[in-house]
Amino acid sequence: MELVRQPTVGSTSRPNSLPPLPRLISGSDAAVELGEICNRLPGQPIRRSKLAYSGRAQWTQRSRRGGSRPPTDLFRCLDPGLADSKQHLRSVSGLYGGTPRGERQNQALGEARSRKPTASTSTLRAVQAAYGAGSRASSPRNSEVPRAVEIGADAEEKAEARMKQELADMKTGDDAVAFFTRHGRNTDVKLIYCVRQSQSVSAKSHLAVSPYDLMVVTEDHIAKGSEHFTITPNGVVHVMPGELSECTPLAEWVHQTMTYRVLIAIPFFKHYPQRKVLATWSENARHATYCRRRSRLARQCFFSRPTLAGPILRAKELASQVGQSQFFQLPDQCCRLDDFHDAVQTNLFHPDQGMQKELEQVRDALVTTMEDLVTSVSRGSQMLLQPSRGNSRKKGLAQDKQEAKERARKEQLQQEDENSLKNCIRLTDCMLQANLAAAASRAAEELQLRVGGGPSDHKRKMFFVSADLGDQPGEVSLNPSQRTFEKVFDDIYQELIRAAEAVPPVACARPLQLWAEENSYRGQLSGQVLAVDRRWLCYIDSTKSALMAQLREAEHFAREMYEPYRRVQDYWHSWNEAQFARKSHSFESLSNQVSLVVDMQDDLSKFRAQRSAGVVVIEGRDLRDRLMPVPETVLGVVCPLLASTARERCRSTCRRLDHLNKELDERPKESLALQALAKAVEVASDEETTLQAAMDEVQAAHRVLRKQGNRIPLDDQVLLDTLAAKLQEFSNESLPAAKGYLAQHQREMQTKPGVDVVISLEMPMESFFEEH
Repeated sequence: MELVRQPTVGSTSRPNSLPPLPRLISGSDAAVELGEICNRLPGQPIRRSKLAYSGRAQWTQRSRRGGSRPPTDLFRCLDPGLADSKQHLRSVSGLYGGTPRGERQNQALGEARSRKPTASTSTLRAVQAAYGAGSRASSPRNSEVPRAVEIGADAEEKAEARMKQELADMKTGDDAVAFFTRHGRNTDVKLIYCVRQSQSVSAKSHLAVSPYDLMVVTEDHIAKGSEHFTITPNGVVHVMPGELSECTPLAEWVHQTMTYRVLIAIPFFKHYPQRKVLATWSENARHATYCRRRSRLARQCFFSRPTLAGPILRAKELASQVGQSQFFQLPDQCCRLDDFHDAVQTNLFHPDQGMQKELEQVRDALVTTMEDLVTSVSRGSQMLLQPSRGNSRKKGLAQDKQEAKERARKEQLQQEDENSLKNCIRLTDCMLQANLAAAASRAAEELQLRVGGGPSDHKRKMFFVSADLGDQPGEVSLNPSQRTFEKVFDDIYQELIRAAEAVPPVACARPLQLWAEENSYRGQLSGQVLAVDRRWLCYIDSTKSALMAQLREAEHFAREMYEPYRRVQDYWHSWNEAQFARKSHSFESLSNQVSLVVDMQDDLSKFRAQRSAGVVVIEGRDLRDRLMPVPETVLGVVCPLLASTARERCRSTCRRLDHLNKELDERPKESLALQALAKAVEVASDEETTLQAAMDEVQAAHRVLRKQGNRIPLDDQVLLDTLAAKLQEFSNESLPAAKGYLAQHQREMQTKPGVDVVISLEMPMESFFEEH
């Protein structure tokens, strides 16, 4: 039978020891061991055995008769049936010397039950798992760990030997904690000294040293007043000279150790020291690099030298004025493209107030500043060449060395200043050229923002564009055209570059040419800088593309607005006043001409003269001024012809009415005359509608003439009134009377026998008008 051995946790006499191990899960194993005890042979001594149960660890007690009796709490770990059976209780108690069954047994059971464990089962399980104490129970339930019973005659001797072996093998603090965890106070060793593990030991094991890694030492190896640890069954005491000692219970110490080792196994915490060291090294290395560069910059920077700092700052200020200058002023009002181009040229190249004049003045100021710098440096070198006026005999050796050192330092600084003059001149020239390029680029940017603003931006009108109708239908031309705009803007950009390049480099000045030639510096013109400037190229492309898009939009708007007036232009191109006057016109044709011209005049009254498309304003005043006189000119020719035609029609109609009235007023008696009268009545009846229509046409012509503002002559008005009176006389008097006379005569003739009346009328009205 295999016995599972568990370490003793504490003594029964000390309630402050570590908590007991968990009780047995099942009492079968304990019952077997107890059966071996009960079935011993007569006279055979009972071996002192170590029992594991739910309470504290107990050794079997010897009775007064020489035998051993088991503790009363032993039965708690047995089978419940065995514990409840009085017969088994009597048999077992008899084997250990007849333990009374009365008050002693009840008192032992009460004391065992009244004892309270000092720690939970889970705490001890964690401790045992940490130090590998004992083995796991064979029961499928792992909630409790069974305690084994060690039985044998030499158990005590083996335990003592094993304890000595454990003390001999004890090397680290973990071994000491495990030792007190197993034995508690059931050992003669009550105190173990430890110190922190050294780095050399950790290096051999290739593991990092932790605050919980301790080494077991003797008391003699601990220096007086040094840091050390003491491990006891109650806990771990950290002794630090000059500070209060800190005591940590064993369970808490084990918990902290396990937590630290779990955390140190995580890559973040495991490699944190290395990363921190690397970060610290990187920061220090960067700081050292920064210090070296700062010292190098202090030696080479112009602003760190008193002689060069002032002129360089002055040169920078003057160059900044060039960069902030405005090459040309954009117009606030809309203007023609030619006027804008002329204004740009005037702003750039005016001999007195142009931008080129101002740039040349700034360049002259820069040259003067550099000349002053060269003079200042030369004066310093001359001062160093002069010998010292002091008496060298009165000076000490140390003072001579100090002055020599100071003089050498000044000579070195002077030499560095002279060497830096070339770079100063070059830097000034670069600042000038860079600011010239920046000023030109800023002018291009302002033009781009004005022309190609966003859709939500309010674009101020900038250019007038005249619209005109082309020769083909749907063709509308703009003046100036897109090609003209593109050419003018290219010229403007070239003029900006030419104005910037007109300023010569500073190094080309006569007083500074020596330094420039020695340094073999030729400079870089602003045009070369702008040729590779992405912003400059982007501004140019963006401005051109936006302007071309706006011109295409303006052309579309012009076609939409002015294409309906193409018929007026075509009519005017086909109009010939002399030829029109020579032709014979009817009243209807002249009325149609007047209506057509009046419609064109109404359309021209709705003519829209302007419309904007971005910065482009479509101007249609020229087209309107050219088309507006067309209706007036045509009406000036057609209206007199219409008036004369109406006058002639009125006269001819009056003559026809006079002739008809004369024929209808006759009262013949003869048959031939009656036949002629009947024929005249028939013709008059047919012409009544035509005569009325002629009068309506004359009245309509007068209305048209009045509508166009023409005054009707008094003779024409009297003639029209006469026509109206004669027509009324014809319709109401002459024609009805003639018809009545013929009807009466026909009735009279019909009353006479043998007489037939035949009336025929063959003379048409048109032939009458032709004759008269």
